[in-house]
Amino acid sequence: MHADDITQAFIDYAKPLVGLLPLNVVEELVKPVSLSLRLFGNMVGGHILLAVIFFLMGLNGLIGWALHGGLAGALVGGLSGVIAIVFTVGFLYPLKMLVSFLQAFIFVMLTMLYIAGAIEHAEESHDGHAAAHHDSGHH
Repeated sequence: MHADDITQAFIDYAKPLVGLLPLNVVEELVKPVSLSLRLFGNMVGGHILLAVIFFLMGLNGLIGWALHGGLAGALVGGLSGVIAIVFTVGFLYPLKMLVSFLQAFIFVMLTMLYIAGAIEHAEESHDGHAAAHHDSGHH
């Protein structure tokens, strides 16, 4: 990068007002952070949901109630434990996989949009900078 390119990039960040320079810099930094937090939140949310279901079914939960003794505990705890397992395996795992694929798609699409916007902005500033040099007689 030449000094002229760095100066031009600084000028582009200061448009339309010089006072907006900090806001434009923050805007560029927020894009990857927001993508990261979105992906992290969705991944952790799925894990927390599964952890809650598994803790409910643990030895202190439904399965423990079924093993505690007594016919009522065995019926309610055992039946509820089986229902919870079927719900987890039959619904939550496929839902979590669907959400994972959807989040990966959204992540890739937003990343492509951000990169395309950055390339377009760089090409516009480069074309404008080249035209200014050409008009002033520099080669």
